[in-house]
Parts: sequence; C-alpha cells; structure tokens
Amino acid sequence: MSRSIGNSDTGTAITVLRRYAGPSWPIVLSKGLFGTRALVRQTRWRGERDEQAAFVRRLALFPALYLQLKPKIGTEQSMRALREMMVTIGVREVNGTLQSLPERPTDPMDRLLAFAEAAAQVAPNMWFPWTLVEQTPDRLHYRITGCFVHDFFTAIGTQELTPLFCAIDEEFFPSAFPELDFHRDGDLAHTIGRGHPVCDFVLDRKGAGDRL
Repeated sequence: MSRSIGNSDTGTAITVLRRYAGPSWPIVLSKGLFGTRALVRQTRWRGERDEQAAFVRRLALFPALYLQLKPKIGTEQSMRALREMMVTIGVREVNGTLQSLPERPTDPMDRLLAFAEAAAQVAPNMWFPWTLVEQTPDRLHYRITGCFVHDFFTAIGTQELTPLFCAIDEEFFPSAFPELDFHRDGDLAHTIGRGHPVCDFVLDRKGAGDRL
C-alpha cells in the first residue's frame, strides 16, 4: 500500500460497504474517515510526519471502518468486509510493484527475486526487518521479524485485523507466481499477526522434488 488515502481506497471501501452496510454506508464511511486521526493519536505515531506515519494514517481507515461496522452488523460480518477491503487494495498495489519491474525474467524464481528486491524498497516492506533463511534455485525462504502493522493494530485494540493484512500475501503470491508453491514453513499460522514470533515466507518451485 502507498502512503496516503487515495481514490482507489475509497472506491473499494464504498463497493464493500454498500454490500455490508446497505443504505447507511455513507455514514459509516464518513465516520470512518473522520475517526482515523483519533486512532493514530493513541499510538507512537501521534504527531509524527515521516513516511511511515503517513502510511499508518492511511492504514487507520481500516480499523476506523471496522469499529463503525461492528455495532451494526456484528464482528463476523465486519471481519469479512474488512478482509475484502484490505486484500483487494493490498493485492492491487503489490501487483503494481510486480508490473512495474523494468524486466520480468521468464524463470519464476528469477522473477520472484527481482520482485522481492523491488518490493523491499517501497512501503510497507521497507519498514519490515527480515532475515534470509534459505535461497536455492528452487526455494526462497525468508522471515519478517517485526511488524509495525501489528504494533499499530494492537495499540488501538484491533489486533484481530492483522491476519487480514497477512492474507494479502496469501492471495498475491499464488496468483502472481503460479509456478511456485507459497506457504509459511508448513503452517499458515506462522505470522506475527497470528501469534507466531516471525512471519515465514516460503516459495518452492513446483515439481522440484520430483527431479530428485
């Protein structure tokens, strides 16, 4: 995701809110947009003006809408609505990074490495500390060791939204790299947002084991 709330964010939110909030969607949206500042003021990003703080202010739209929806349609439906918003916006933007590569190698692992290098230079990936676990011609395994998104959602009492952010990767990688098998070291629970110490990202070349 980029750093500021844009028309594409609002358009996606409206599409989802119309389905889940019905005729009251304009009220939910306006209150959500108005409520983002109050949420950020509860966190360590209060008063900050750097790039990460700008990203957090944009991110705050999601919990602000979630808090407006919950009393109206319940937690389960609100979570579904927020997942649609976050995954749609997130996958769209990550795909934008992939499509912006000046060259896209034909080999899927080489293409993945080119994408990973480019993605590491833009928000929000540029703020995630990470370590490389394993890199071979058939496997890339790395771990994110800290998540400011989880820190933000936790600080405002909506930590249950972090796994929805994790779901962006789980939707993006299988569709963008169908030749590779994306998993989280064997367990999708291996993310910080789901209570694991780190976020595992593993992409294996499909069929590589058959050649052994």
